[in-house]
Amino acid sequence: MSRVLFYWFIAIITGITVVLLLTIMSATLLHNQLSQNLNTQRLQIGESVISVEIADTSIKQIKGLSGRDSLAADSGMLFVYNAPTKNHFWMKDMKFALDFIWIINGQVIQLDQNIAPPITSADEPSRIYPQDYYDMVLEVSAGWIATKQIKVGDMVKLLQ
Repeated sequence: MSRVLFYWFIAIITGITVVLLLTIMSATLLHNQLSQNLNTQRLQIGESVISVEIADTSIKQIKGLSGRDSLAADSGMLFVYNAPTKNHFWMKDMKFALDFIWIINGQVIQLDQNIAPPITSADEPSRIYPQDYYDMVLEVSAGWIATKQIKVGDMVKLLQ
């Protein structure tokens, strides 16, 4: 009887080990795929250079920065559109305040600063409306526009 229990014990431990190894391998593979899918570039805006993640698909644009705890210093997310649009942005599932830089044809056309996230998940998220059509929007941590002295009319270009 004790020999049967011993074999059952070994089988259970082996099964748990296999499940853990498969879980770790799957998580590692998923992380690597997500890392490869992050399209990052450097962007010059006025005299400042910032590292940006490119959100150029509807899936990336819908997700945006929601759910993240923060952004690294001098980094942001650049939303790129194939044609000028006038859709609003919102702070759904955001955990930190943002500055918005609205761009068309490589030039800053609007700045919205210190847009706060919802205080609780039950709160209606803030909506940010453009004054005119845009083809790119840069989201950065709140305070970045003031710190870097970004202004309407500044030129914007992606660097190689």
